[in-house]
Amino acid sequence: MVNDMRLGRCLVTTLPTPSRPSPWCSVALADSPAELPIGVLPAPTVCAMALQEHELETMARVHVFYEVSRLVLPSRVPVPSGLVYQASDMTADVSEWLGQTVLESVLVHMRCVYAFLTGIGRYPTDVVAADYFREHWTAPAVVIGVDAADQRRVLDNINKRLHHIGEERLVGPYVWTEATKHTGELVTAFRNFVDDLASDGDGSRAGWFRAAVSIASYCGY
Repeated sequence: MVNDMRLGRCLVTTLPTPSRPSPWCSVALADSPAELPIGVLPAPTVCAMALQEHELETMARVHVFYEVSRLVLPSRVPVPSGLVYQASDMTADVSEWLGQTVLESVLVHMRCVYAFLTGIGRYPTDVVAADYFREHWTAPAVVIGVDAADQRRVLDNINKRLHHIGEERLVGPYVWTEATKHTGELVTAFRNFVDDLASDGDGSRAGWFRAAVSIASYCGY
């Protein structure tokens, strides 16, 4: 389900059972993420079935666009300061809450865009960037930080400090800009994916992602 802000309501897209295999998908899902330590993701896996063309397009135009746009929009539409809210009879507590809400939203969408681009730790029903290529495409292994270890460190903090109430919260305070500063790297990796897709087959599928690229540019990325 995705919140469509233009319509002011939630859209639920039901995806039928895939009816044809992908020409390149053959590897089954790797070790279950549940068997691995938190933040340690299994090796990239490949889907067993491919969605229909219109389903891939819907996922790109609606759902991938939603994830990318919600990742980048806070840089363009920042949460006003507490003083602004006080001027309109709203408290600083409201400002703090909204700031936390926006931060947590960015972190969730960062994790989602990372998973889409790399395909690391994918579940059987996940749609990832590699699914859009008619020919083989090697997904990037690192889209956050300088190397795999740096990427794992950032993701560990998001996973352990946001999605779990763990003892890591006693070590800190953690500066969340250490995670959000990598937004630009994710956007660059997303652009590279779209550029590669433009050279795949007739390149038409790349057009499904142009709106996401445009809103990232509008937000300064």
